[in-house]
Amino acid sequence: MRLDKASFLLVKLCMGYKFSYSDQDISAVHRIINSIRRDITYSKGDGFCQWQAKQDIYRLKFIIDDIIKQTPKFSLEDDWLREQEKNQVMKILKDDL
Repeated sequence: MRLDKASFLLVKLCMGYKFSYSDQDISAVHRIINSIRRDITYSKGDGFCQWQAKQDIYRLKFIIDDIIKQTPKFSLEDDWLREQEKNQVMKILKDDL
């Protein structure tokens, strides 16, 4: 059985072979999520399919939220999260200008 890239990454994650993921791995997941977003916001799409796609996004969100709740808090986590929030705010302000 041949796995696509996203499935292979999931198997690697579940098997515990990888402790850190490359920017390329994160970008691949981001592309998949953006593809779902495009399906949801496609102006000629039908509401039924768009709603199914949005449910997929919610399912991913719930999975990630559960994983975050189940994992320990790390010493640098709060600092890293604050830095990411600052980056998001700067991006929003930059886009508004």
